[in-house]
Amino acid sequence: MDHLPEPLQTILTNATYTYLHSTAHTHLTSHLTTLRTSLVDPYILTPLSHLLATTLSSSTMPDLMSALVLAATLLLSLIILDYIRRFVVWWVMWWVRFIVRLVFWGTVVGVGVYVWNVGGEQAVQDAGRVWGFLMGFLDEGLAIVEGSAGGKGKGKGGWL
Repeated sequence: MDHLPEPLQTILTNATYTYLHSTAHTHLTSHLTTLRTSLVDPYILTPLSHLLATTLSSSTMPDLMSALVLAATLLLSLIILDYIRRFVVWWVMWWVRFIVRLVFWGTVVGVGVYVWNVGGEQAVQDAGRVWGFLMGFLDEGLAIVEGSAGGKGKGKGGWL
C-alpha cells in the first residue's frame, strides 16, 4: 500500500472500513450460496443436466409420433404463412388499384375542368403543343441514345 496516497491509506487501514468490507463480503457470499443451493441447483441445473444426458446418450431413432407431430407443425406453419402472404398481397394490390383509379379519375376530372375553363378550341391547341413537345423530347432522347452528331434529331431542330 506504499504506492497509494496517504489519505487513501488511512481510509483503507481504518478498522471500521476493514470490518464492513469483510462483513459485507461474507454476508453476500452466504446469500449467494443459499440462492444457488435452494434455487439454481434443483430447478435449473439438475433438470437441464438430466435432459442433456438422456438426449445425448440415446442413439435410437425418433418414434413415429414425434415425426408426425413435426410434420403437422411444419404443415400448419406453412398454411398460416400462406394466408398471411395472401392477405398482404391483397392489401397491397387493393391500395395500388385504389391509387391508380384515383389518379385516372382525377386526370379525367382535371382535363374536363380545364376544357370547361378555357374552351374547346384553346384546349385542342394546347393539347397539340403538349403533343409536339413530347414528340420532340422523344426524338431528342432517341437521337442521344443512337449517338447522333450534336444531339439534334435528324435536322428537325429544337424541342419547340
